[in-house]
Amino acid sequence: MFRFCKKLIIWGILLLIVGVGITGGLFASGAIDDVPSIPPNAGNSHYETTATYMEEASDNYFDDSNLLFQSSDESITDIDVYISSGSFSIVTGDEFSVAAYNADVSKIAVIPDGEKLSIEYKRDFFETLSSDPAAIVLTVLPTTTFKNISIEMDAGQMYISGYEEPEFISADKLDISLNAGELTMDSMNVKEFALDMSAGNAFITDLTVSDKADVNVSMGECTFYVSHLANAVIDQSAGNMYFNDCTLTGDTKIDMSMGDMQFSGMIRDNTNIDMSAGEIYMSVTGFASEYSVITDRSAGTVFIDGYEKTGRHTESVVDDPLGTINIDISAGDCEINFTEG
Repeated sequence: MFRFCKKLIIWGILLLIVGVGITGGLFASGAIDDVPSIPPNAGNSHYETTATYMEEASDNYFDDSNLLFQSSDESITDIDVYISSGSFSIVTGDEFSVAAYNADVSKIAVIPDGEKLSIEYKRDFFETLSSDPAAIVLTVLPTTTFKNISIEMDAGQMYISGYEEPEFISADKLDISLNAGELTMDSMNVKEFALDMSAGNAFITDLTVSDKADVNVSMGECTFYVSHLANAVIDQSAGNMYFNDCTLTGDTKIDMSMGDMQFSGMIRDNTNIDMSAGEIYMSVTGFASEYSVITDRSAGTVFIDGYEKTGRHTESVVDDPLGTINIDISAGDCEINFTEG
């Protein structure tokens, strides 16, 4: 019972901190009037930032004494990670290795078992409060196509940088669970992608999902840059969702209870957006005549290419549209602009 109460206390503190930041952001931002610009070569510049961070971390912290596992074997295709708190990174290199900094290595378990590599690091409540966060780095071979990468973290920071010229890390399935903290990820090609965040921020760039994407963010901010998502199911309870220079294909479903959503890029096939309260801004590549657009709102305003629409409105229905956009907004504002026309 005592251990359970400790867990409730720490999660309460984390959620309170994150919640205050998110609430302040919601009231302070006027998202529909302040669309974030897309930096030139966003993917490359972000990769360079991540790479610089990891290079500095490697130079400053990691040497042979920090090495927990090393192998040149390319047969490892299944990675399973659990981290209670701290930071965890995946980077590319010449061989598989696991290294740690500022950690009690007696509490880190690195278990190779055939095709599977398991990493586990657990710290109790008092260790989390009294010591600096541990940093664990997994280096993988960029030429490996992974069957499954599963990462679960209770609280902390997660970095994934899959770029190794001219390749990205590839995986059949990438599954990330982060209860509270921050995810920074770039350069991944996967068939299936799942992200579950209770509270925190995610910044994802150069992600290609070919089969299915499942994103669940309870409270926080999620940004996709220069990414391609197929058959995406996105559920966000409170916070902001940004898609910058992205492509949505297949059947896309976006469900937001409260917050702001901004999108720029291409839409193919069917995209359905359901928002209870908030603002939606979309800059869609192409001509309005190439799309079928249906909007339905209970309260608020809807603008399509600068013209206000009322109630349930069908902008255009074509026989073979590039994409269908269906937006149902209960309370809030919606603005859709097409780049051509």
